[in-house]
Amino acid sequence: MQVNLGTALRFALGNSRLNNQGFQVGAWYRFGTQFDSKLHSDAVIITAKFDYENFGVGLSYDANISALRNASKINNGLELSVIYNICGPGTQRIYCPKF
Repeated sequence: MQVNLGTALRFALGNSRLNNQGFQVGAWYRFGTQFDSKLHSDAVIITAKFDYENFGVGLSYDANISALRNASKINNGLELSVIYNICGPGTQRIYCPKF
């Protein structure tokens, strides 16, 4: 089992609060259980994302803080995300709110 706990802040770009352009930054903490069922720290994650209309491009960096960092020689994980949101008006089945 693993759990990610964190938050992100979104900054709208442009004049309108409901604008489909924005920039997000966030930080997350990942923890979980191992074979002994005790809770263990795993990673700290830093994220950034740019949204334009229904598209998004994100970048995240996982810094390992568990004992696994010895095996990975402190090589952390850099991830690139390309996102396409399939959204419609609130009356349809797929609804993507803007925060």
